[in-house]
Amino acid sequence: MGTACITVDWVMPQGVEWLILALLGVLTQVAQIYMTKALHADHSSTIMPFKYFGVIYAFLIGLFFFQETLPWLSLVGIMIVIIAVVVNTLVKSANKKIPPTQGVV
Repeated sequence: MGTACITVDWVMPQGVEWLILALLGVLTQVAQIYMTKALHADHSSTIMPFKYFGVIYAFLIGLFFFQETLPWLSLVGIMIVIIAVVVNTLVKSANKKIPPTQGVV
């Protein structure tokens, strides 16, 4: 599938575009290393909700730099996911504050 996409209207990167692509690759690798370190440092249920910020960043970059707009249904979906992550995080933090019971009463 990917090969079919590059055969139509492919334009070879020129000059500074190669630097941007290389920088993108390096920064992606650095981000992956730090995500792995974070997952080793704490529980994944604590760390993984922060990955959803990537959706917000991608939306904002697309909106402000490339004038991309999303259909309203996509925006609703993004909001549902963000609300679910926030609620899940709040519920989990509230449950950690409740001491475990010492058996069935």
